[in-house]
Amino acid sequence: MWFAFWAEDRPGGNVERSRWRTDHLARLTSLLEEGRLLFAGPLLAWACPEPDPEATAGSLIVAEFETLEKARAWIAEDPYQRAGIYQGVRVHPFIVTCPPSGRAT
Repeated sequence: MWFAFWAEDRPGGNVERSRWRTDHLARLTSLLEEGRLLFAGPLLAWACPEPDPEATAGSLIVAEFETLEKARAWIAEDPYQRAGIYQGVRVHPFIVTCPPSGRAT
């Protein structure tokens, strides 16, 4: 089952993102290699052409887990979450309707 993670940075938390970015991306890469990551990326505080640590407002991740409990356990161990960068994370079951196969192309 797919789950959407909507993570919101705490005020000033975006300044610390670069310190934990490599570890955060390693966890996402692991999901990608397992075929369980649909997409992930930073939510920007305003429109800009390139992601900038000073411009982030949070993260959006859509990944596959067996249960909601496993999805919540996974995000609880995310380096940004453990470092207190996220002030809150909402986890919702997600249905992929486009593309119909449920996989990004």
